[in-house]
Amino acid sequence: MEKQKRLEFYLQTTQNSLNDLKNYIEKIGMFLPIDYKHYDDLITHSKETLDAIAFRFNKIQSTLGEKIFKLFLIETGYD
Repeated sequence: MEKQKRLEFYLQTTQNSLNDLKNYIEKIGMFLPIDYKHYDDLITHSKETLDAIAFRFNKIQSTLGEKIFKLFLIETGYD
């Protein structure tokens, strides 16, 4: 049961991060697509939002790979 509660916690944490990520992407929607030529034209606030997007994406990827997938494999009987 302990593993199931941890899995539920990680899934909820990941869902929260996905919601945050969606909100950040909506904030910079007017600047999309972004390329290296126009990056300097972004206002400082938008650059901070891009940093937040990168952080959230990394957090989601790490949680999925290091926590959720690992627990899923253990629960389903794979080594």
